[in-house]
Amino acid sequence: MRILIVDDDVHNRNLLAAVLNDFGDCMFASDGAEAIAAYQQAISEGVPYNLITLDIEMPNMDGHEALAAIRKHEKDRNIASEDGIVVIMISACDDDENLEKSFKEACTAYILKPVDPESLISTMKRMGILASDKGQFDPGFI
Repeated sequence: MRILIVDDDVHNRNLLAAVLNDFGDCMFASDGAEAIAAYQQAISEGVPYNLITLDIEMPNMDGHEALAAIRKHEKDRNIASEDGIVVIMISACDDDENLEKSFKEACTAYILKPVDPESLISTMKRMGILASDKGQFDPGFI
């Protein structure tokens, strides 16, 4: 599995990688603009990401803008919403406005910081990214 971790804080990126490295290859972006560039490059190279974790509050381009750009790119390529990339918004923003906006922009899930590893893994299992037994990756997802 290929995972793009997007957060402007290197500590947060490293914490997520510590959890997600067991499930796939993690790459990093420090803002939304870098995330869009990495997303598009992965598609052009024929090795798209299976999962993007996306912080909301970042410089240059925030997570909402990046998610909207990803979903627009999918729509332009006629990718059905249920076939789009799995995007987990990860944020310290514990308010209804950010939550509603994230789901309106079609995030797959929303997790609050600080991220609880078990909650993240459980969320990934519910979304079908991980098999339910022993936290192993389900290759049938691709």
